[in-house]
Amino acid sequence: MNTIITTEHEVEQRDRIEQEVAVPEAVLLDADRLIESDPNVEPDLTEGGTDADGADEEPEVEVDIAVERVDPNEVLIETNVRTTVALDEPFVRSIKRHGVIVPVVGYRNEDGQVVVRFGQRRILAAIKAGRVTVPAQLGNASDDPRIRIIHQMTENVHRASMTEADEAVALYDLTLDGLTPTRIAQELAFKPARVKTAVMVAGSEVAIKAVASQQLTLDQALVLAEFEDDPDALADLSETAERYPASFDHTAQRLRAQRERRQRYQAVVDEYTAQGITVTEEPVSYYSGTMYLDNLETGRGKELTVKNYRGKPGYAVTIEEDDEGNYEAIPVVIDWASHGLQVIGTAARESNAEAASGGDAAISEADTLAAVEAERERKRAERRELIANNRDWASAEVVRREWLANLVNRKSLPKNGAAFVATTLAGNTGQVIAALQDGNRLAHTFLGLERTYGQNKLVALVTEAPTKAATVSFTIAVAAIEDSITREAWRYPNERNKAYFATLRDWGYTLSDVENIVLGITPAKTEDTAEAEPEALTLDTNEANEVQAEAAEPDADNQGFEEGDRREADDAEADAVAEAEADALADAA
Repeated sequence: MNTIITTEHEVEQRDRIEQEVAVPEAVLLDADRLIESDPNVEPDLTEGGTDADGADEEPEVEVDIAVERVDPNEVLIETNVRTTVALDEPFVRSIKRHGVIVPVVGYRNEDGQVVVRFGQRRILAAIKAGRVTVPAQLGNASDDPRIRIIHQMTENVHRASMTEADEAVALYDLTLDGLTPTRIAQELAFKPARVKTAVMVAGSEVAIKAVASQQLTLDQALVLAEFEDDPDALADLSETAERYPASFDHTAQRLRAQRERRQRYQAVVDEYTAQGITVTEEPVSYYSGTMYLDNLETGRGKELTVKNYRGKPGYAVTIEEDDEGNYEAIPVVIDWASHGLQVIGTAARESNAEAASGGDAAISEADTLAAVEAERERKRAERRELIANNRDWASAEVVRREWLANLVNRKSLPKNGAAFVATTLAGNTGQVIAALQDGNRLAHTFLGLERTYGQNKLVALVTEAPTKAATVSFTIAVAAIEDSITREAWRYPNERNKAYFATLRDWGYTLSDVENIVLGITPAKTEDTAEAEPEALTLDTNEANEVQAEAAEPDADNQGFEEGDRREADDAEADAVAEAEADALADAA
């Protein structure tokens, strides 16, 4: 059968190529090299072979082999070591747009039919793409199966793809030559997002070096470009990529959130600095020398307010974050004692303290104050942990939902996806009903559908593509549970949430530290949540008298007690009152 394309085909396709190329005869699998006469001698299956002394033989004479245009539908594909052929859509689109660029290699059999030994994937893609001709190098070939197998394996095994760094630079060069990312994506059968990412990476010296030296993916390198002006963030990301690559997305989102918080914090700082008000970052406590304005009074007992003390010595503000992540300025006084100020109620307590017996009572009060301050520090540490974990939860939610959106849009769902849908419908009706009442908002988001009033896009999707039914059901179930998860999950884990996060982990999602808390896995303390324990306070009598603002008032009814009984009763009541005052101060803080 004549497989050479006719002139009619040439005109129709405008792509007939007649050229002569030099190809080593060895590539054409010459059977003459086989040593078959002596069964005790191993056949030489190498490119050039070696002589008895091990020296390389002279290279074989090259012959001219014609590149012909053949019809992919009429060729035979020889037995191939690659038994599974992946004809991915981008590859087929590329063949359809540009044709087969690298000729397939083969020979003509005794019947004159073209047999392809190298290039079965290109042939099959050309058929699927509707190409009429493909270029083929045809010549003599060995019929020894051992040579066929060795050479087919050599062709496939010893092959290196472009590095992502090379790809990024090449795509960037195309943009310099005037092609838009959209046009490049069309020409290469790439997704537009891939091209845009690569171009942005190539435009960043930090990012492109990271791709080349650290073997980062383009997506990871793009994150480095995002933090190019932040050395600390770059170091954090690089370490994560090297030591904990599965947590890279979580680290990146945490750094984004930190940057956003710094910007909001700085905005408040700038607002008050512009008014001429000092902004302090000193810790606020009785012992730090900086105290909240509304906890202070003048030496005569007049309570301070912003109205009567703003602009006075030591007046400043400290910027604090509330549980919702909002920043606000709280008035404070720096070095308040040196300005003649005192903690509210000091005068009254000093008056009552005169009735107590000096040294022992003062030392007892000092011990009480030390205990009170330690308790306050414990509560402050708990609050720091609460705020830090709430921050991390918000960051983790962003990463988790992006991951879920990718999950539900995959070609195949998790192997237990149907079981998850069934158990969700049967065991989590409250969450499912809440999602339905909300119009399955999150399910729409995961599937990239824009909700429109009066239209159910999920129903429309299944109607137009019935094969999507399983995907839509799975997405609705996942979104219903996900939408019910709040940041309280890490503080108060329940069995439903534990099962959900364990399932996500089994599906391949990497849980962040704060998400692991739901499963009972407590992360090591970090600088964000842990500080050194406060040192024990050792106060002499004079120091104890100076800090009596934190001590309790003795009850006047106890004055008739015997000395030992009076002290015991006063100490007990002082402990109770001091604890109450400490709680009040902590709440005010």
